[in-house]
Amino acid sequence: MKKIILFIVTFILFVNVTNAEEYSEWQQQLDFSIKYKNIETETRYRFYKEEIEGEYLIKDTLDKYNYENKNKYIYSDFSLWQESCEVDNANIENKVVYPYKKLIVDTNYIHIYEFANNISFKDIKVFSNGKEIPYTYEVCDNCVSDYTKITKDEQIILKLDGSYPTKSLSFYIEANDGYPNIIYKIMTTYDIDGSKIGIAKVINSNLKDFVPDSRWYSLATESDIMYSDILVEEDDNIVVYPSKNMCRYQQKMTYHYNINKVYYDDNYYTNIDGYIKDVNDYKIYYRYLIETDKNANNDNNINKIDNNEIKQYQKNEEEPNKIEEDKNINKNSNVKNNTNNNTNKEVPIVNTMSINKQIPIIKYIILVVIVLTLIFIFYKNKKMSMK
Repeated sequence: MKKIILFIVTFILFVNVTNAEEYSEWQQQLDFSIKYKNIETETRYRFYKEEIEGEYLIKDTLDKYNYENKNKYIYSDFSLWQESCEVDNANIENKVVYPYKKLIVDTNYIHIYEFANNISFKDIKVFSNGKEIPYTYEVCDNCVSDYTKITKDEQIILKLDGSYPTKSLSFYIEANDGYPNIIYKIMTTYDIDGSKIGIAKVINSNLKDFVPDSRWYSLATESDIMYSDILVEEDDNIVVYPSKNMCRYQQKMTYHYNINKVYYDDNYYTNIDGYIKDVNDYKIYYRYLIETDKNANNDNNINKIDNNEIKQYQKNEEEPNKIEEDKNINKNSNVKNNTNNNTNKEVPIVNTMSINKQIPIIKYIILVVIVLTLIFIFYKNKKMSMK
């Protein structure tokens, strides 16, 4: 009995070993001169993540971006106050304002220039209504910590810490000893380029204290019309106009953006968790069945796949990708339309086609015979033991 069972087991192992089969490594090309047995194909893709790049714009006049999210927006800074605000998609504010202007502009800068000769200053002070005003050097040729070594072709421009009424100003300018009777100019301006002048006067280094009078304002410039939320009191330097309704606006700025693909790397895969499959960038890989039995049948006409079938497999592999590509194009055809921030990401699907190998029917017959034999022996032994 034991010998029979041992023989059967040995026979099964022999059948399996002599008919062992395995697949080749995956490769991109097949040799069409060979008829392969049981070809499997696998489509691999490049994978990417989406990176959104954009900004808030009133309008994408340069056509820089492909998408616009109208539900994501901010407002611009307010415009200047004006009489009319006919602007679409804007946040408009209205109020009553009081227009006025100054006959002599306020002062923000002090220019000291056009020296008749080289000069050196010991101290320069600026006052408004008798109170000293802080300032910084906006331009000061050769100035480091004092006003020494100023040549006749150089200048000093001081920037006050705020805007002051020009008629309130006075000056203390002291030259160092050794620079007597040097003529130079002093000028105050609203802007640094000197287009709006307050004071303009030629003075002498022999003097120190300067209190402007009407002669200092001969070149004075009027200010632009300004607007106040409260009624301004008129005086000899301020002209007040009738109140009027004014408005200002903020324009709506929607989010314009592009979706950039950031690839995992340059290789091809069946799936990468958290990444999106690029259906337009893929490669097809093949592997085929190899028989390791040295005595295997060499007849190429038995269980073989011819070259026409291989080409058909390649065609079948390309068709799903074309269909999926067309769907993807239709999905993204509404360029420059209103979209949400959440971008639908496709779950990668491995497109694998396999051709199942055919197991020779003789193996099934042998296995059935062995099983029936074991059952027969088992019951025969059981019957004999009962006797």
